[in-house]
Amino acid sequence: MAFEIGLKPNQVWDFYNKNVARLADEMVSIAKNGHTGYEIFLTEEEGVPMISVYKDDKMIYEEGAVSESDTEKTVREIYQKYLLPMVVVVTKDNKKNEETTTEEDGEESSEEEMTELTEAVTFTVTFDANGHGTAPADVIAEQDATISEPDALSEDGY
Repeated sequence: MAFEIGLKPNQVWDFYNKNVARLADEMVSIAKNGHTGYEIFLTEEEGVPMISVYKDDKMIYEEGAVSESDTEKTVREIYQKYLLPMVVVVTKDNKKNEETTTEEDGEESSEEEMTELTEAVTFTVTFDANGHGTAPADVIAEQDATISEPDALSEDGY
């Protein structure tokens, strides 16, 4: 796999709070993509976590966060934009509940809603190559299943 995630988006806030003094003095790498040269760092700046994006050792983007949910959202968006070679859209499919929600629209099912479902929950994983070549075919998977990583994308001229 081309990218390495040291901290998942939902782990960054806790790591920040446990390491504030260290983060005030140094940048800690939390994720990187060796193929593209992007690396994500976490630091402490003016009492808040600061997430910085570097490409080939040059800072190209930086954003602070003010709360646990803001940190998770910010890190998730940065990972998606700078680390992933394609966008992955997960859609919940459930025959009992005909509404379909996607991760893109920001809506998340509550844990209570999920436990009320009695039939198996499946997800459609859609790959978007962001205009670079042909995206892999959609994959339908049951909840808690692991899917295989699609073949690496290729595009003329790269």
